[in-house]
Amino acid sequence: SDSDSDSDSDSDSDSDSDSYGVKPGAEDPAPASSASPSPVIIQVLTNTKQPYSITQADTDLFQESYPGVDVMAELKKMKAWSFANPKNRKTPKGMMRFINSWLAKQQDQSGGQTLPRYQTDKPRIPESALRPNSSRGPIDPDGKPIVTDFTL
Repeated sequence: SDSDSDSDSDSDSDSDSDSYGVKPGAEDPAPASSASPSPVIIQVLTNTKQPYSITQADTDLFQESYPGVDVMAELKKMKAWSFANPKNRKTPKGMMRFINSWLAKQQDQSGGQTLPRYQTDKPRIPESALRPNSSRGPIDPDGKPIVTDFTL
């Protein structure tokens, strides 16, 4: 019966998670279809032709876990791959494993490098350029550098 097969699969170590890939007792066991404070960022087609929703919280976790990967770019590639390969689409249960494996492979290919976390439009000025010394800037009669305003 169906209930017997469900209980059998629950005892397997590989299937300790529910149909959404969440292990029992995990931090957020709610399925993606339920009301959630985290908005859906992207959806990837599954083998059931239903979209699998990936939330902002998911992408934040992935970016933290894989700092050398542009997670959004890779999720878009996964979406395109799934669209173009209908016979190889993943099950809803296996989607998180697929995403994690894809991102881990990309992280490995990055050589362990990390992406810049924050970028600014202001140029970076070396600290040494902001400190007057005897070879730069006016000097007072006592031989000490004159400190001026360093505001940019």
